[in-house]
Amino acid sequence: MNAENIYKDLRHSGHQTHSDSHSFLETLILTVIASIDTAVIIIIIIMIIIIFFIIIIIIILNIIIIIVIIIVIHIHLLLIIISLHRVFFIVVVIMFIDHCIESSSSSRSSYISIDHHHHHHHHHHHHHHHHHHFNLINSFVIVELIFFST
Repeated sequence: MNAENIYKDLRHSGHQTHSDSHSFLETLILTVIASIDTAVIIIIIIMIIIIFFIIIIIIILNIIIIIVIIIVIHIHLLLIIISLHRVFFIVVVIMFIDHCIESSSSSRSSYISIDHHHHHHHHHHHHHHHHHHFNLINSFVIVELIFFST
């Protein structure tokens, strides 16, 4: 308000010739009046810049997080595949051990029952062995299905 009054006084003081000093004073007073607005504008601009930076940082962080998640998922998938391979290996080993134990136990039992109906026991053993082999194939198929489903 005061600055505006000074400006009006300057306008009405007869200096209508627009000299350099007058235009300088005019611009000075105008800048003084405008400085209140410019301070607010500067604050708003700073706030906008800060908000913009925050948005950019959030976007960058989101991108980084997404990339990290993708990498983690890929690593997780790799680990799943590796673990599946391990499971596959363990299954094969277990099957092999089981088969060995079964064959040894059946051979032992066949030794025991060599006197008693040998033919019948042999037939039974053969049938069981075939069934066990079928289970092994099934486990292979299941593991393959699990592997391809991931």
